Amino acid sequence: MVSQTINNKLENLSKVDYAVYGMPFEEGSINRGGTRNAPASIREDYSPIDKMGYSDIFHVNVPSYLTGTDMGDVDIDFGYKKSSLDEIEKFVKSIIDYDILPIGIGGGQLSTLAELRAVKEKYGPVALVHLDSSRDCRDCEEKYDDSTFFIRAIEEKLIIPENSIQLGIRGGYDSKSECDYGKDLGVKVLTAAQMHKMTASDVVNDILQVVKDSACFITYDMSFLDPIYAPAVTTPVVGGFSTRYLNKILRGIAKELNTVAFDIVDLSASYDPMNITSQAAVSNINEFLVGLAKRKQIKEENENEIVGSR
Repeated sequence: MVSQTINNKLENLSKVDYAVYGMPFEEGSINRGGTRNAPASIREDYSPIDKMGYSDIFHVNVPSYLTGTDMGDVDIDFGYKKSSLDEIEKFVKSIIDYDILPIGIGGGQLSTLAELRAVKEKYGPVALVHLDSSRDCRDCEEKYDDSTFFIRAIEEKLIIPENSIQLGIRGGYDSKSECDYGKDLGVKVLTAAQMHKMTASDVVNDILQVVKDSACFITYDMSFLDPIYAPAVTTPVVGGFSTRYLNKILRGIAKELNTVAFDIVDLSASYDPMNITSQAAVSNINEFLVGLAKRKQIKEENENEIVGSR
């Protein structure tokens, strides 16, 4: 059961297109801590209730097409993985039962496993677009942590491997089997070295070719960005990407894909005294919403044309 506080907030969901929620969960961290404070850190610079205004890139007035709400934080059982993951799953399910797009702000990457479980109940297995510096295929003694999330997602049949893609990956493998995990099932991997030779538009096109028309979950580990743009992540890895480059990708795929869930994870807030990483996260959320607004604008204009031609 969700709490009475959440039940009260659920009354707002019939009036919105998306709902933001925090996942103050870091029990799966294998390096830096501080992800439990990420939702609060991001909210210092962001509120989904605020109107975003007009985008001169996609020529869309975002609040004319999208409205959102903040559902607050999941009631995490600090120190306990299973019960915390169960709470995240129930929380997300309570949102998507209203056919609302959930936008999670984490929290570690393991949080995404719980979100995917909720999404599968509603949509079945989905395509996964995973932006990260690591493939999260390092299956060590601990079955559930941030580095095993992708393995568990495949084992639990939460995702469609042949429609899933991992982007921004740049080394750090313990073995070749870790490097190659899931590729025989059809998972596509775009390494950072490959992407540095590509434009953002090229990357968007590759994503679209893989995902196709499948319902899609976009998960974004902030270590995808280079540490100069996002220093406060659990595992900083040089050789990443700029906020500007990522925003182009997010706008493009939000406009084109059938996105059913989106999250941002692995912001290690205790390492972010100047809020540089949190501000990058806010920018990423906003540009993702610009793409969603453009998608909805195009859909409504097409529907109006059909009605007008009758």
